[in-house]
This record gives sequence, structure tokens and C-alpha cells, in this order.
Amino acid sequence: AQERFVELHLRKFNTEQINKYIEQYVSSFPQENNSDHWESYKQQLDKIPGLLELVATPFILSMVIQILPRMVEKYQNQEPHEQRKLLRTDIFDYFVDYWFDFQVERLHEQGKLQSLTGNLKEYLKTYSQNLASRALSQGKLEIAIEEQDTLNPGLLQPKDQALLPQYTTDIKKLTNEDMKFIRSGCLLKTG
Repeated sequence: AQERFVELHLRKFNTEQINKYIEQYVSSFPQENNSDHWESYKQQLDKIPGLLELVATPFILSMVIQILPRMVEKYQNQEPHEQRKLLRTDIFDYFVDYWFDFQVERLHEQGKLQSLTGNLKEYLKTYSQNLASRALSQGKLEIAIEEQDTLNPGLLQPKDQALLPQYTTDIKKLTNEDMKFIRSGCLLKTG
């Protein structure tokens, strides 16, 4: 059976659509935003040269709007020529960092993984990186992972040898339930 793929192209947002998205985002999460008005988000977007062009893509806009306060904090005191160096990879790096911070906070609020003494964010990142490396080594964009395989604490083993003693201590405490919570905090598509 031959698979057929459909290629879709998203049209870029115009200024009005970008403004509407920002307005809806800010009104949807008022407790998370230090800003009372969506216009301040728009002004922040305008502060970093070239950023407005990048956020015309809906996917990039959705990521940037979540990490915008962190990005502005980093770039606001830099010279304009330094600010122009902001690349899509920087946006993805900021977003991934934001994602793992959010997941650590979520797991702590739920009272999960309290027995771990190591850096939970590093465990989540390592787990995700090890799964991604496995997919890459198999030459695939996605891999099927059996549940018992995702519960393998070896996927948490750090590449940094200095972190191994802490890992060795924590790994002895992990249950299958703990590994499920670690998996839930990773950038994974499950299904």
C-alpha cells in the first residue's frame, strides 16, 4: 500500500491577525502575564529587530508569545546589532527551556517525584534527548516505544559523568510510576 502525503502551507499572519492572537492569549492567561494589556506584548515584539517577521508564522508566534518575557529580558540591554542575531534556533531553545521549567513546576505542584534529589529538569531533558538519539540512530523521525521501554531508567543516564553519582542514587528510588511521570514531562507525542 502506497502512502499518500498532502503538503499544506500555512499562510503567514498579517499584523491584524498577530494582534488578535496576542490579545486572545493575554486575556486567556491573565494570572500568568505581568501585563494588563496585550499592547505591551506587541511593544515587546517590536523591541527585538526582526522578531515580528518571525512571528508571522502561526506556530512560531504561539511559541514566542509564551517565552517573550524571557527573551525581552535577555535582549533588551543589548545593542541592536546583537539583537538581530536572534534566530529561530534561539526561539526553540527558549521554548524548550520554558517547557521543561513548566513541567518541573507542574510535577512539583502535583507532589510527584519528590524523592529525587537530582535536578528534575536535567532528568527530563536527558530522557527526551536519549529518546531522540535513539530515533536518530535508527534513521527515523519517530519511533514506536513500548511502555516497558519508556519505563527504563537507563534512558535517564546523563552523558555528563559528573552527574552520574547523583543519578546512581536517584535511580535506585525510581518506581515505574515515577518513570511515567518523567515521561509525561517530556516533549513526546503519545498515542
